[in-house]
Amino acid sequence: MLVREQSGKEVFICAIGEGDVFGEAGILLRTKRTANVIAADSTTVFRVHRKDLLEFIKRDPASGLKVLFIMVHGLLKKLRDANQELAFERKSVLEQEDIDAITEDFIKDL
Repeated sequence: MLVREQSGKEVFICAIGEGDVFGEAGILLRTKRTANVIAADSTTVFRVHRKDLLEFIKRDPASGLKVLFIMVHGLLKKLRDANQELAFERKSVLEQEDIDAITEDFIKDL
């Protein structure tokens, strides 16, 4: 489970399962981590440092490409899940007619 601390409290972000990747944005973008991972069961974690990943890609480009595709796939899956959640939230707050009316009103001002 990924959690982010806000105001000293843990906030649930998502659940990840066997074989899932986390922290890939940090290794690709050199960003600080934005969440912690809390294991619900006994877990084995494979940690990769950016420098080591880059050396691996240089040594074995074909395998390195596979690793990069795994990381990109994980990011795209998270993006898709976030988009679906946002669409669900939007639908519960706004109806399509409301969005159409807002759009028409905006276009009139152009």
